[in-house]
Amino acid sequence: MKNKILIMLSSFLFLAGCFYPEPKVVFDIPSLIGKNIDEVTYILGNNYSDHDPFKNQKGVLKTRGSHSYRIYEKFRGDSTISLSICYIPYTKEIKFLTIVSRQEYKSKADILKLGNLDSLAGDYVLEYDTLTFFLGNRYTNIRVYPNK
Repeated sequence: MKNKILIMLSSFLFLAGCFYPEPKVVFDIPSLIGKNIDEVTYILGNNYSDHDPFKNQKGVLKTRGSHSYRIYEKFRGDSTISLSICYIPYTKEIKFLTIVSRQEYKSKADILKLGNLDSLAGDYVLEYDTLTFFLGNRYTNIRVYPNK
């Protein structure tokens, strides 16, 4: 009996740990599509950091065409949602935007909502990063490539 109670308690704690936050719009990505980095900075403000996610891989930067990255972060509850913008410094053209969440979301629709994105929109192409568990796929970030 004691073992059954421990198993039930551990199962309950596991399921309680699988809580997924209610998705809410954090960044309005469609309003940024088609704009250059200066226009995006004007919209989002100066609260950013310039960060090189490949700083330990300089060879990768050369093959990527010396792109720069600008990171915006918003804090929601106990989680951080980041928007990383990859752009070419000399043309100011945005190559892609990536929303990264430290929490997992259970569906594509949930992570799309963070960026106010529509999977059927023609202005951009979406690429998802997933984690696969025995409970199914979990989504942690989404990359958005503007269509030209």
